[in-house]
Amino acid sequence: MYVWLSSNVTYDLDKLDSLEVYENKKDNSDLIKSTLKTKKGICENYAAVFTKICDLNGIQSWIVPGYTKDFGKLDTTLGHAWNVAKLDSTWYLFDPTWGAGYVRFERFHKKFTFKYYKTNPDTFIQTHMPFDPIWQLKEIPVSHKDFIFNTLTQILNSILKTVLKTF
Repeated sequence: MYVWLSSNVTYDLDKLDSLEVYENKKDNSDLIKSTLKTKKGICENYAAVFTKICDLNGIQSWIVPGYTKDFGKLDTTLGHAWNVAKLDSTWYLFDPTWGAGYVRFERFHKKFTFKYYKTNPDTFIQTHMPFDPIWQLKEIPVSHKDFIFNTLTQILNSILKTVLKTF
């Protein structure tokens, strides 16, 4: 399901422009139908289809709302959504949206990756912060403050390295 979804659905930048904060809905049938019809969507579309496929196959799963950071840039203005699924009695983290590619310079670049498939919680928390800490799947969750502070530390270290190179 992850491979098919990440390989066949394209990120819809036009829809992103009209996006409001992600809201976890009980009925995602419209999101799912439009995604399967157009093969386009944003994170909530990817997450809704992923969860529906899991449900149809008897796999327990949830859509996880939160926020992200990429290349040291924290993005709290737009929410993001990804998935957790329970396979063989173990919960795993999935982000089929980020697995499909990436956005740079206001353009979506299709580039499939397994990096966000059954991702280790310690790796996932470096870029994804769920609003509810239980979905970090960590014994000791990272606080929102530490997630944000780590980002600021990365930015300051990057600036410091650049400054030191000039001397």
